[in-house]
Amino acid sequence: KEDVLEIYNSWDGKLGDVDVLDDFWGEALEVYLHNPWLTYTNGLHRLRESGLAPDIFEDLDERKFTADEIFETCTILFGNLIPLPHPQKSWSKFLRVLKEVVGREERQWNSIHKRFTSWIDVRRLDSMYGAKAKSEPSASARGDPPSSNPQYGGSFRRP
Repeated sequence: KEDVLEIYNSWDGKLGDVDVLDDFWGEALEVYLHNPWLTYTNGLHRLRESGLAPDIFEDLDERKFTADEIFETCTILFGNLIPLPHPQKSWSKFLRVLKEVVGREERQWNSIHKRFTSWIDVRRLDSMYGAKAKSEPSASARGDPPSSNPQYGGSFRRP
């Protein structure tokens, strides 16, 4: 069994179009380790298993998302119920509107916390990204395209 698992996991890194998934619990834990602000639901897992998920969801369990990826994920999850401001233009406005949008949604089962939680933990998101967003002007705030900011690579990730 372990040999087969090793083969599939090696494909995950070598083949760009293949994303090898663990079971739901394993994926939920991996997503939580990188992006604990997101409640990884069984529905998201099934969407990823089916191969119909947007490409951005392939990286949920691989690494911490950038501000652009958080914005894209939230836009995918919530559509345009209320248009979200981009977090690189105004982190506080983004959080304020996101909190409103999240408040309108039904809570989802969070297998990590073993209770129903919001899709997005806005406080956790702010604690992970907010201090950097508030203390440093973003590339877009300076008028630069996000990719031209060499220190942050267009995101709030630490260098």
